[in-house]
Amino acid sequence: MSDSRFHLKIEFDIYGEKYKWEPSLNYFDRGDGMDDRIFSWFVDCYEKAYSKYQDSMHNRHIEQETDDEAQRERTELARLRAKYPDA
Repeated sequence: MSDSRFHLKIEFDIYGEKYKWEPSLNYFDRGDGMDDRIFSWFVDCYEKAYSKYQDSMHNRHIEQETDDEAQRERTELARLRAKYPDA
């Protein structure tokens, strides 16, 4: 078997997360032209970044719901105070 070693530098960002990898690999093709380790690394980075993004969006949604509810309650309180000023 010949030595098909290569050095790769990958740097990318997605969903605000930055990833960098500089492997030295011995190329192994399983028939589709892509070394599985490169594909697996990229998918793993994507899944981590997307998970953080989803968590962030969920937290923003909860925050917005809390703010909206507080606003509704303040509006209702003002309405009740106007309706029952001596209470």
